[in-house]
Amino acid sequence: MSVVTQFQPNLTRADFLNFWSGRPSADKPVSDFDPAAVISHHVDCCVKGSGCHYELYEARLLRTLRQEFDTLPRHHRIEFQQALILREIRIDDEAIDEAEQAEAECMAEIHREQA
Repeated sequence: MSVVTQFQPNLTRADFLNFWSGRPSADKPVSDFDPAAVISHHVDCCVKGSGCHYELYEARLLRTLRQEFDTLPRHHRIEFQQALILREIRIDDEAIDEAEQAEAECMAEIHREQA
């Protein structure tokens, strides 16, 4: 049987300070909002509903992300926009108009092929 006579901490002072500064406090309330998870959910839903057509996927994704953005409280909008920027996704009017025009052209092509 081995007896430990001297305690050797596994955590350093820097580890402790990193942990302590990341804890929830009254100054920094805890938020369950994860913009990356919200975006991933919308991406997954749009992929399932678009088939093989990127134009349909893109238009649906931009519309749903814009709707999500419009429903968010003000303090979550900045986080959401930062997550969109990291993924290089634009949800401004110009980007949505371009995507909807490509979607309309794709739908017209699909209808021509089926006729």
